[in-house]
Amino acid sequence: MAKKLISTRWAVFSRRFVTAQRLPNGCAVALFRRRDKRRVRDDLVVKRQRVNTKTVTPVDDDDRVTALLAAAQAVLSMNVHARGYRLALLGPDGIEINGGTKLATVRAMTPTPTEEDLQQAEMRHALVEEIAGTAAWQMREAEHTTEDPDELIPLGYLKAIADRYGRGAIDEALAHLG
Repeated sequence: MAKKLISTRWAVFSRRFVTAQRLPNGCAVALFRRRDKRRVRDDLVVKRQRVNTKTVTPVDDDDRVTALLAAAQAVLSMNVHARGYRLALLGPDGIEINGGTKLATVRAMTPTPTEEDLQQAEMRHALVEEIAGTAAWQMREAEHTTEDPDELIPLGYLKAIADRYGRGAIDEALAHLG
């Protein structure tokens, strides 16, 4: 019995295939026209087999990008080359990856942050700013009770932070601030 084919947009196929192949977020399988080398729109509807970790076996780290693109072609019902297209793998930065590159190199690339990652970073930044405001207020209060605030207050606060969180936390915070 033939495998059931489903119709989806190219963008959906690309995202699912890249996820099933354990590539970093932001990578994509793209279609380019061979005659003018322009990228085909992502809303192109294609017929394909189901794509998940059970139906598509991940390509080995030692294999090349061309093997990954051949696996993508095998999932599609259309012959990409006969239609005048060519497949290409785009990295997380949106630049085309050479077909001779090993997949271990691609999998080691830094993924593009997701919206959820960006929201978490923004929330963390807001919390840090709120805590910094509270700490600044407390330091101003401590300055009024100390004779030599420029020397004693930083030492006192750093000692309290080191006692509570350890010296590693101070080093990490300084590295985070730049």
